[in-house]
Amino acid sequence: MKKLILLFTIGLLSICACGKQADTGSTESTKVEQIQQDTIKQEETRQEEAKSTEAQEETTTENIEITEAEKSFFAELPEEFFFSSGAGAWRTELKIKEDGSFYGLYQDSDMGTMGEEYPNGTVYICEFEGKFTEPSQVSEYVYSTTIEYMNTLSPAEDYIKDGVKYIVSTPYGLENAGEIWLYLYGASYGEMTEEFLAWVPRSELGPESLRCYAIYNKNEQTVFTGVKQEAYEELCKLMGSYQNEVGDRVDIMLSSELNEYIYELGFVEWMPHDGETERGTIVKNAIGGFTICLEDSIQYNFEMTKYESGSVEFSGVDEWSEHFGTFVMQQGK
Repeated sequence: MKKLILLFTIGLLSICACGKQADTGSTESTKVEQIQQDTIKQEETRQEEAKSTEAQEETTTENIEITEAEKSFFAELPEEFFFSSGAGAWRTELKIKEDGSFYGLYQDSDMGTMGEEYPNGTVYICEFEGKFTEPSQVSEYVYSTTIEYMNTLSPAEDYIKDGVKYIVSTPYGLENAGEIWLYLYGASYGEMTEEFLAWVPRSELGPESLRCYAIYNKNEQTVFTGVKQEAYEELCKLMGSYQNEVGDRVDIMLSSELNEYIYELGFVEWMPHDGETERGTIVKNAIGGFTICLEDSIQYNFEMTKYESGSVEFSGVDEWSEHFGTFVMQQGK
């Protein structure tokens, strides 16, 4: 009897043990499946994050390229442009940064308009800032842009200071701006209207093309012009007397200092070997050299072959492609 009870107990224990082993195997299988599912989800999440990061990097790179494109274009323009009739005491100054943002100041003095509180006259004024959009090319020498934003920095109301009455005005020349065209140095007159050319100073007009850069507000038909300038110390290297192979002579005489709004570098005497002496001015141009402008509107464009103090050489052609050989400095400063 005792043997039967013992055998029965052993059998029950065996059955229980087998049941536990089966349960354990089932649990382990479930855990493995869960781990596999979690791993798959983690991998899917990682791939999605990677795609998102890659898309963000592409967008950032594209933005950087656009910014560099804007910077490279505006960096080629003069830093300052001016809108003025050349007569009277009014003008609008525009300073442009490499990213296309700008600062402007319009002023018009009327010293004859005075009162008890402003005995020193009246000044119309507008200080402003803004930014041009990325330019698109219209032709070889013309680009199109618009104003992305423009804010007035002047006080909201007129005011009196130091005996002068300041009347707050608008950014004259850029108001009501829609499409704006940017003209590069050398643009042909065939791409300009008579109203455009009427605003360009005579000294910045060549025989057939611009000797300056220009910003054209098409809606108002107003024009800002600008010319690149070089450091005076570098320009002093040009001072001297030059002669080419056939005996033509050029004397370049620089003034002791340059007005910041005048881009003429100095005075020139042109003495051809078979003609009369002519006088004119010399201006820095945007094609890597300088231009001599004579009194009868003839102009010669020169490129440097040597640019060291005491041994300057240059070669040049006129607007009709006549070559004048290489001029070698005969006498330094």
